[in-house]
Amino acid sequence: MQSVLRHGVDALRSVRRRRLAFSSARRARTRCLLLIAAVGASGCIAPAYHNSRLELADPTAGYRFDALFPETEGDGDALFVCLTFSGGGLRAAALSYGVMQELAATLVRVGDDASAPRRLLDETDVISSVSGGSFTSAAFGTWGDAMFDGRYEQRVLRRDLESGLIGHMLAPRNFFLLPFILLDTVDVAADYYDRRVFDEVRYRDLLERGSRPYVVINATNLALGRGFEFTQADFDVLGSDLGALPLGYAVAASSAFPIVFSPMRLRYFPQAEGCDVRSELVNSPEARLADARRQAWAKSITRFRATPDGVRCELDEFDHRFCYVVDGGLCDNLGLTHVIQEYQHGYIRRRIQEGRIRRLLIIVVDAGHRPKEAIERQAASPGLLTIGYKTAVTGIENHNETLVRMTRLLVSGSAEVREAYARCLEEFQGACPDVAPPAEFLLPPTDAYVAHVHFQAIKDDLQRERCLNMPTRLSLPPWDVEELIRVGREVLVRDPEFQRFLKDAGV
Repeated sequence: MQSVLRHGVDALRSVRRRRLAFSSARRARTRCLLLIAAVGASGCIAPAYHNSRLELADPTAGYRFDALFPETEGDGDALFVCLTFSGGGLRAAALSYGVMQELAATLVRVGDDASAPRRLLDETDVISSVSGGSFTSAAFGTWGDAMFDGRYEQRVLRRDLESGLIGHMLAPRNFFLLPFILLDTVDVAADYYDRRVFDEVRYRDLLERGSRPYVVINATNLALGRGFEFTQADFDVLGSDLGALPLGYAVAASSAFPIVFSPMRLRYFPQAEGCDVRSELVNSPEARLADARRQAWAKSITRFRATPDGVRCELDEFDHRFCYVVDGGLCDNLGLTHVIQEYQHGYIRRRIQEGRIRRLLIIVVDAGHRPKEAIERQAASPGLLTIGYKTAVTGIENHNETLVRMTRLLVSGSAEVREAYARCLEEFQGACPDVAPPAEFLLPPTDAYVAHVHFQAIKDDLQRERCLNMPTRLSLPPWDVEELIRVGREVLVRDPEFQRFLKDAGV
């Protein structure tokens, strides 16, 4: 009996030892898995940013218009062309591509009438783009004329970018980090656009080429709800070097529509040696008009601190470590704000004052749509997602129409004011011979044109409805792409302002 009991106790002890061994092995495996996950997650969960610090600040260098294209003599700026490309996914990308094809086919004479005709596309000085339109502007900045050899259509317009992004997310090197990548989907898009679309071109490459146009990709500063431009002037406020950033990352940020994509994270750095841009913006009275957006931004991220040398303006590093940027369409879905600002206070205004620009052509490519809705057909109240989406999109579309009208009033009003001032000056010159008028009113008037390429201008009712109902997506059927390219060319040619420009240019 004792022998049986002893064997039973030994058996129980053996089972217990096996269980303890199994439990220890299981805990060890669990710890290993957790360690692997922690190591893998540390690279994704730790705040990742894609910009680098600017070591030496130089307000005359970097990717900015005046650094790219210094003052030149002759008729280089006699015709100044600005293009703005709206958001709207591949719908916007295809429409803007059609406009660029038409500009490449249009010949104009610049300066002396005896000069050889040049393509209107070659006279393009600035492209300001948002979201889907940024694919086209970045492609032209990357490849130039080579985008017309089928490269752009193959890599963007006729490509299923949605499936490409999903496939990139599920790639072997990303698969095990998938749960964490979902937290920063914009990084997946940025990496995909950089590697698969834009050949890993960086802003420093555009700077080294030094050829027009100046490409301004627009996003939205999420904290302020105001515009953010991928230019060195905006990166000066970050204390960062734009030259090291890939173009594909700017496109991803510009098209990072909330909920679908996470915001792109950019790091604030201490100011570089040579120039304290933030302090200059905060303390500059001139910036209230000439650079109001960047001044408000600089004020929001800085604080004043007493030092032995006096009061110093410095970055509030505790509350402002990162700048988050999202889809540029949230504050300006046409990309017109940059052109308006530069016309009023920037490089366009200076060239007009110097008498360098004799004709200013602004072409607004607007891919805004008005899809048919079932809201008024159903008895049930719209859901929260529908209400939120419609609230955002409707506001953007309504803002587009107002912005185009304002731009037309602005450029036409400037000429009218100049002419009225000249008449008054002529009338009272005898009574006040010593009065010197402002320099800008002594210049020859600048002829300005604002063309608007949009779907409402399509004459055919069926085609207009078809285009207005095309979705905002990153993939479209090939027949829709063909139609949008054709519409872009046809609507531009028929636009009254564009026709007036061609007539005045002697085309």
